[in-house]
Amino acid sequence: MNNQKIRLKKLLILTALILGSGIAYYLFIRFTGFAVPCIIYKSTGLYCITCGITRMFVALFSLDFVAAAKNNILVLTLLAPAIIFAIYKAVKYVKTGQLRLTKPQKIIILLVLLLSIAFMVLRNLPQLSFLAPI
Repeated sequence: MNNQKIRLKKLLILTALILGSGIAYYLFIRFTGFAVPCIIYKSTGLYCITCGITRMFVALFSLDFVAAAKNNILVLTLLAPAIIFAIYKAVKYVKTGQLRLTKPQKIIILLVLLLSIAFMVLRNLPQLSFLAPI
């Protein structure tokens, strides 16, 4: 089996595991009504960067875009570019076997990280409580 086929097989297995886990968790939530609570929120009372993501995805699967945005507007906004970037990197990996990030990609990821930290701080300010998950 050539290298491209091996890399594609690995990528498909990883994708199936990630999607399968997500679907299983979604079904678990839908049938039991129980979701894993945020450890940061439980221990500090502060909303982290990812607070509201589970409810955001549940709302997305129900096509309730307003509720999805109210739960985590940052992740919702970054979701499409992140998926496009992941697909781009996956195709490049299958073709070349390389996963290295370019300097511009590293800068963009750093900016997204800084934006995420700023979002976490802002969503915990009383004046910006609309950024907190519903």
